[in-house]
Amino acid sequence: MTLKDIIKATPITTSLTNKQLLGKLGCLYYIKITDTLAEKIYYKIGTTSTTVEARIESLTKDRPHIHIKILDTYFASTATIALNIEKSLHHRYKHKLCNIITSQGHKHYMTITKPIVKPLSSGNTELYSEDILGLDNI
Repeated sequence: MTLKDIIKATPITTSLTNKQLLGKLGCLYYIKITDTLAEKIYYKIGTTSTTVEARIESLTKDRPHIHIKILDTYFASTATIALNIEKSLHHRYKHKLCNIITSQGHKHYMTITKPIVKPLSSGNTELYSEDILGLDNI
């Protein structure tokens, strides 16, 4: 199974628009994040209107203990479509989100027993402690 197969089987449940994304291509990505300092593994679904490599670079800024493996990508015709697919996938798996304490103090659904500190420079509210899409063994 690929990310494209999963997207085809996922109903799009959101119709967000973002003026900053107009006219841009979009890429949905699924990555594995290894935090060697905390000895934890996370998975992230995200989008970017740049390259996945540039997004990873921004996620790991000043975090040499974070290692990322790209598990799969899907290129959408627009960034808005990619964003709506991403939000629909997060909605589908919201019960499996990690309990991350962000700088604003927001908490999300718990899949682990104790709170963790932000492993990434951004995007910490969209982390999972298990391979929810089953793409890590490809």
